[in-house]
Amino acid sequence: FFFFNDTATTEIYTEQIVGSVRCVQETDIIPFAEECGYDLGKYDFRLKGVTTISIDPHKYGLGPKGVSVLLFRNKKIRRYSFFKSTQWPGGYYATAVLGGSRSGGPIAGAWAAMMYLGKPGYLDQAKKILDGTHLLASKLAEIPEIKIIGEPNVCLVAFTSNSKKVDIYQLGSCIQKRGWSILVCQNPPCIHFGLTLANIENVGLFVKDVKASIEEAKTGKVKALGVSKMYGASASLPENMVEEGLDVLLDCVNKPVSYTHLRAHETGRNLVCRLLLEKKKTTI
Repeated sequence: FFFFNDTATTEIYTEQIVGSVRCVQETDIIPFAEECGYDLGKYDFRLKGVTTISIDPHKYGLGPKGVSVLLFRNKKIRRYSFFKSTQWPGGYYATAVLGGSRSGGPIAGAWAAMMYLGKPGYLDQAKKILDGTHLLASKLAEIPEIKIIGEPNVCLVAFTSNSKKVDIYQLGSCIQKRGWSILVCQNPPCIHFGLTLANIENVGLFVKDVKASIEEAKTGKVKALGVSKMYGASASLPENMVEEGLDVLLDCVNKPVSYTHLRAHETGRNLVCRLLLEKKKTTI
């Protein structure tokens, strides 16, 4: 079983070599790329070896979260995802999904978004995103201190430092301080920026702020913030230590909160939560 990420699929998919395509970020961009004048190659069921495609309508489909979809090539393959039991005391039990009780709200919201936008709306969005991605990648490539990671061809642009004078994580902190929402990545250390309808008109401003951030980062006096600081600090640590640290982090996030603590931070928004808690101190 092979797993390819997004459009990295090739003719390797045959009837003997099969795989699943993860097309979640670009769900409502790639299907319209060809009509927008961009050749991204084959990635879907036109390749005989593609058995499933995972998509997320809550991203560029502009629907609410909670409506991820797994498409199957045919009913025969879909059968392998079914769970069924004839021995359950409550009777016969069969389900096609992992989740149990689910709200129909997100599904209705996604359907409403698709009906409202229609193909013309998604085509228009795809054209703007694709054009903006290529424009941003070309402008960043012109900056000597910047090196583009991979070949940005859909909606995401990743770049790293091409200069010993510029630490990529410090650069990321400088960009964030200027109000931009970016993702800081590792392996390799880089900055990941996604084009959306909310920022597509400000590509020029983003490039301008990247240049200003580079000059600030060159001073060496910039402190890495948030995730940038974490990635920078963990780069020299053994992987098992990092994993142990993540375990501790999850323990802290999921630890029980005392009734006293909750009352001290009570707002109208969490009043209902307080009433649902047992009124006694919980061991932390």
